[in-house]
Amino acid sequence: MNNIKFRKLAIGLSIIIYLIFWPLSELNAENSPKIHFTIDPYLQNASQNSIAICWKGSNEHTALVRYNLIQLSSVIEKKINESNQFHCANITGLHPQNEYRYEVILNESGYNYVGTFKTLADSDSSKIFFNVIGDTRDDLETYKKIADLASSTKPDFVLHLGDLTENEGTLKDWEDFFNAGKSLLSQAPIFPVLGNHDESDKYFDFFNIPNNKTWYSFNSGPVHFAAVDTYFSAYAPGSPQYEWLEKDLLSTKKPWKIVFMHAPPYGSAGTTIEVRDALCPLFEKVGVHLVLSGHDHLYQRSIVNGINYVVSGGGGSALANPIPGAETVALVKKHHFLKIEATEKTIQLSAIDIEGKEIDSFRLNLSSPQTPSISPKYYLCESFIYKFYSPGIDIRILPDSIKLPFFTLFKNFTIKYCSSKN
Repeated sequence: MNNIKFRKLAIGLSIIIYLIFWPLSELNAENSPKIHFTIDPYLQNASQNSIAICWKGSNEHTALVRYNLIQLSSVIEKKINESNQFHCANITGLHPQNEYRYEVILNESGYNYVGTFKTLADSDSSKIFFNVIGDTRDDLETYKKIADLASSTKPDFVLHLGDLTENEGTLKDWEDFFNAGKSLLSQAPIFPVLGNHDESDKYFDFFNIPNNKTWYSFNSGPVHFAAVDTYFSAYAPGSPQYEWLEKDLLSTKKPWKIVFMHAPPYGSAGTTIEVRDALCPLFEKVGVHLVLSGHDHLYQRSIVNGINYVVSGGGGSALANPIPGAETVALVKKHHFLKIEATEKTIQLSAIDIEGKEIDSFRLNLSSPQTPSISPKYYLCESFIYKFYSPGIDIRILPDSIKLPFFTLFKNFTIKYCSSKN
């Protein structure tokens, strides 16, 4: 009898305790933070048949990735069953130069992200369109404006010319980099190179570089792209990177060759003589058409022995003072990005500033790549700009931007001041 009474009492107490604490546990569950994206999905390591979709969650999680051709309703699913905080889903079996819709779902919380991407083109006859951005570093507000503007052009992919974050980048810096640029990086796969501020293992945590090297190459449509490491790997003749680069550029059958790297052979404050001496003779030997660099926080274009050297370091860092060289044909102190269209016969490059205005443009023709067209009618007086035209030099600047003695370095030039477009 006593045992029966005791059991009834224990059951009753258990019910009372449950009724008291159950609402509290439910409340805590509702208020506990759900697993969410701390880095929204971004795209990398794209090819004609594959792409990697990567993201980071607030805690370890599993996920489901769905994707389909835009023009088809049938959806393919890829399950991510291993629980981790950071994931990269490698999607294979895709079709070249096709647009896909994708969705990433965090299983534990139901949070999702929807985006689109385009696979790379395979045929030389295909037209490709891509963006270039460099030196995003620490001004997230400016970087976001540039990324949003670039994303509105709907590029196939984006090249980043290095210095993605500031001073090697903390985890938060990298989260800020991806999230400030998510409008661009969630729709256009990124192909980066290392800058002098990118010496960090985190770079390789977030980027799956082919062959685990700091240099690599890829093809898209009529263009062969070669990414060069000018800071953390030797690049002089005889080095493994130089030998790889020479073989890579000589072996490609693509009509156009574009090299991108961080240190500029021809620039303003950041010109690297070692890079120029080591690599420019090779570029001339193998027939490179365009060299893209960052490091200097401005836009600058130089033409040397028929090759256009473009510095595009205006992605967000504090702007640098422009210093023209004898080879300079355009120099603008403004935040900007590049948009480039390439066909089998032509390359059209436009530099677009943070207000959406074109600050420079030129076209390369495969039949005569040594003589790019330069429009002498282009003026932009409200910003600091030089324009060099044969046979003399035409320099247009804002009043008092630079003291006149500076120009004694040049011959056969005229100085024109203006306060509005001519």
